Amino acid sequence: MVRGSLARRAYSTLSPAAGRAFASSATPAEKSLDEAVSSSFKASDLQVVRCGGDQRLPENLDDLKFGSVFSPHVLSVRHSNDKGWEAPIVKPLENLSIHPSAPVFHYGVGCFEGMKAYASEKKEGDILLFRPDMNMKRFALSMSRLCLPSFDTDELLGCLKRLLDVDKSFVPRKPGFSIYIRPLAIGITATLGVAPASHSEISIMMCPVGPYYPGGLVPIDILLDESKVRAFPGGTGQYKIGGNYAPTLFDLKSAAEDHGCKQVLYTMPTGSPTEEGGERVVAECGAMNMFFLLQHAGEPLSPLPLLPPPSSLSLSLPLSLFMSVPSHSVPCGWRGLFSLSSREGGLSWQRRPLTGRYWRE
Repeated sequence: MVRGSLARRAYSTLSPAAGRAFASSATPAEKSLDEAVSSSFKASDLQVVRCGGDQRLPENLDDLKFGSVFSPHVLSVRHSNDKGWEAPIVKPLENLSIHPSAPVFHYGVGCFEGMKAYASEKKEGDILLFRPDMNMKRFALSMSRLCLPSFDTDELLGCLKRLLDVDKSFVPRKPGFSIYIRPLAIGITATLGVAPASHSEISIMMCPVGPYYPGGLVPIDILLDESKVRAFPGGTGQYKIGGNYAPTLFDLKSAAEDHGCKQVLYTMPTGSPTEEGGERVVAECGAMNMFFLLQHAGEPLSPLPLLPPPSSLSLSLPLSLFMSVPSHSVPCGWRGLFSLSSREGGLSWQRRPLTGRYWRE
């Protein structure tokens, strides 16, 4: 059985108010998502074509490397403007056959998601997901921003659960391990030209993975970059599209080779883009989510303010969604961080810009 929340007592789905908060930041095109779900594909129409042979997880799970081992099946569903959505299908993993003129190759018409499923430690056979509805909503918003077709997010989640059931033997049954889920949407029209794709495809692949930090949680060095900008107001930072990631590879490479840092903390000017020497505020941190605990000189360690970055710039889900999670639904050590109350458990949070002077003082 595949469940939609990681654990009823440890996590919770978000409230209807959170859904409204998510929609309130959408563009006019994104607000029309709900109007098109009637023409969506249906999980009840899903077909399953199983691969032959007995494929299994590697015997030594500790040898798993992120993104290198895949489960044997993928979900695929195609769309064309003239025919609409085809029936979804779970089929053996295989290479894609796409015309080289497809807009995903030339104009970046592609977006993705990232999420995980876990084997239940309490009930044998159960597979658990953490707030997958939010990933589906962000996926739909990213597709809308690229003029890719709308769909019913509940139907795609239903298809994902079927895929997990087919490849449930590839969900590691070891604490700290999981199966990484990568939904992908691309424009596949066989025509050159900057225009919305008339043909597109959604696919979902999965990779069994080990702990992100195999040796335990270890602090990493981060380079504070006060010259480059990764996300900015009015841009596409809140969508998971390839164009947000590829340009940062050079920065990551330089940070590692020149400074020994594993991630880059990007900043953004507060004044005119052409103004030099102005103050800059924290905007993004590479592929990581971030928040800050600050202790002012001469003050006791607790309480500490929590200072997340401006949610409108973030590649992660808007902070307003997480703040709708009841405080009892997160581990006690983190209570107050995701609560609607501004202070709880000795911690308080604030939402305001964080400038580089906090590092220099």
